[in-house]
Amino acid sequence: MLTLRSADARFRQDRLDARDDKLRGELATLLTAEGERGVQNGVTWSRLVGFVEKVNFDELTDEQLAEVVRSARQIVFEEMTPIYRRIGVSGLNIRLLTENRAITRPVEMMQAAMAWEQRVYMDVLSAQTIRHLTWNILLKHQKQPDIWFEMATTVLVDYCIKNLTTGVPDMQPPPGWPFTHLGSQQPPGSPPPPQRANQSHPSQQ
Repeated sequence: MLTLRSADARFRQDRLDARDDKLRGELATLLTAEGERGVQNGVTWSRLVGFVEKVNFDELTDEQLAEVVRSARQIVFEEMTPIYRRIGVSGLNIRLLTENRAITRPVEMMQAAMAWEQRVYMDVLSAQTIRHLTWNILLKHQKQPDIWFEMATTVLVDYCIKNLTTGVPDMQPPPGWPFTHLGSQQPPGSPPPPQRANQSHPSQQ
């Protein structure tokens, strides 16, 4: 018979299982998305693969599994740094782009994201990628700032590696490019650009 206590225990276990699956999924993303594309772009990912191969996931507690993911992200950070530096991203932004933690200063992060986009748009990434980063990530950041870094870890780094190119990038601004100082106006029917955050976040007040 399902009692209130057993139902609560089942609910708690389901949440732990979901978190466990989420962490495993994040680690799998680090290995497949960053790892495979990193190798294609001349980045050595043997550290990450070697680290994960030594982990017995079936014997990990939630805390240990979370630590594994944090350690894997640190390896990603260290391996991605040369690529980011080559395309002009500052050390602070590299850390922000590869860490997974809740946002506490959305104004500064929005400025960092705009600086990142301006730099890579003028350097190595395609306009299509920048449109994806601007609309799909920054717009979600406005609505759900607490998960922005979570997406940045697996999406932003993934798109960076996937779209690194040795050729001449498309230098035309994408349709709907929201930062008008870079030379594009918002065309009719385009998704609205993210608002430039200039108000204080509750955590800053």
